[in-house]
Amino acid sequence: MPTFYSSDAGTLVASTPANVGQSTTTAGTYTAKVVNKGGTIATITMSTSLTSATHDVDRYEVYDFQLVASGEPLVIDLELDADEYLVITSSSADVSAKISGYKND
Repeated sequence: MPTFYSSDAGTLVASTPANVGQSTTTAGTYTAKVVNKGGTIATITMSTSLTSATHDVDRYEVYDFQLVASGEPLVIDLELDADEYLVITSSSADVSAKISGYKND
């Protein structure tokens, strides 16, 4: 039976890849939400990866995507394989990210 999972990375550190969440030993289906709380445009890159806090160039979900200032969140549905991370880098420290969904137990 699938188990609900939620991970809140909080506010990201500018220009530093951060793990927003990680699947466990099984795959799962998740929704990632990223919002720019700042007053200027922020650029993000998001990928899945088997390596902690490191983008996998073959697994980009978005690349150099611009989030408007104080705007609507970017919402992406995705699947993470077993032991896979969701990694996000932001140009601004005013960006927050969260992942939630169901892992297959």
